[in-house]
Amino acid sequence: AAIVPGPHRATGGPARVTQEPSDKLRTALDRLCGVTHDYKEVRDGSMIQMVQAEAVDKTVPAFKNLPDAISEWSGGLEGVWENFGMVRADTEFASTTLPLALGESLHRLLLQRYAEVDFGISRLVPAGRPHRIPLSDFKLNHLVRVGEFGDISPVDPESGDYQPITVPTDEEATLRLGQSGNLCYITRKTMINDDIGALTANVDRLARAARRTFARAVITLVTGNGAIYDGKVLFHADHANSGTHTLDTGAIYEAVRAAMFAQTEPFSGEVLGDQNAPYLLMIPSTLFGKARAENEREYLGDATPMNVPNVGRHMFGQNSENIVKQPLFTDVNDWYVFANPAEVQTFVLGFLNGREDPEFFLQDNPLIGAPFNSDKIVYKLRHEYAAGIVNYRGIYAQIVA
Repeated sequence: AAIVPGPHRATGGPARVTQEPSDKLRTALDRLCGVTHDYKEVRDGSMIQMVQAEAVDKTVPAFKNLPDAISEWSGGLEGVWENFGMVRADTEFASTTLPLALGESLHRLLLQRYAEVDFGISRLVPAGRPHRIPLSDFKLNHLVRVGEFGDISPVDPESGDYQPITVPTDEEATLRLGQSGNLCYITRKTMINDDIGALTANVDRLARAARRTFARAVITLVTGNGAIYDGKVLFHADHANSGTHTLDTGAIYEAVRAAMFAQTEPFSGEVLGDQNAPYLLMIPSTLFGKARAENEREYLGDATPMNVPNVGRHMFGQNSENIVKQPLFTDVNDWYVFANPAEVQTFVLGFLNGREDPEFFLQDNPLIGAPFNSDKIVYKLRHEYAAGIVNYRGIYAQIVA
């Protein structure tokens, strides 16, 4: 105040926080690639997810084209191939080279597109433990599910002691991580020709392919009907969780409900009942119209008499919101019913070190491999996860001959 007295102080509007030049370059590149939001890493215990954050600043103009971006970032095309090192393409820090910055923008675009299609997997395997767990290595992991206790014994302390309860036996499933991934190239010619449309379209397709591959790992556990933790196939006669009925009338929904209600807890043998109520109906798209009509029909119109109530009405939601079309089903007649995973867990997904989303990496050395031999910047997508069945009781199949 002594150095700059009041009369010498300028007045004006409020102070504003503006972006650094590097931030503006990143935003301009994001907008060129079609990125709408930033992403941030969120940790929930040992699990890690990339979650959509603030929207990209639309006041910053997008680069007009790739050559425009090259000029701003590298001072010319040849600068693209200089000085980029081994860095994972995270989404939260400013980059100093165009290849890395472009990798980050494409990573954000991939996460954006990856989140747009789900194949119904989040309905079957919701976020958080025990449905999604971290795994620390690629060894065979053992997942122990403890059985349920029987009834508590009556006791009269005046005439006898409390007796120990019989400890339930375990059910043990196993899970082994697998890896999926591919290399993605961006050629010098693509950048010179300003083919940004082809570049982002390929990332779109890559994201959908990654999501579909991930979803198929879960769906194949169902349609493949392979052996599970007890050594028997998922839909074994001993499991009492399958039939052969076509989806013809809502009455069949009630039959499925009765069968799922009748499932018993491991060890205790107590009936699950409402805990194992039908929650989600997953069908091929060809059955959607029929499934919805039978879920919402008030009366069984093809019955005699015509006013017989439809006992399966609204079993899958008032507006059939719990009927999911599954494009990965290859049989046009088979259909599957699932219990609410919050009540009865059927699946488990494991991720290496808890990281759920695909990762994006940049080629480490511009003097060897594709950058040197073929004028290509190389990015790598990697996704490491495993899927398993931990309880057959929460699923019922109608496998139609």
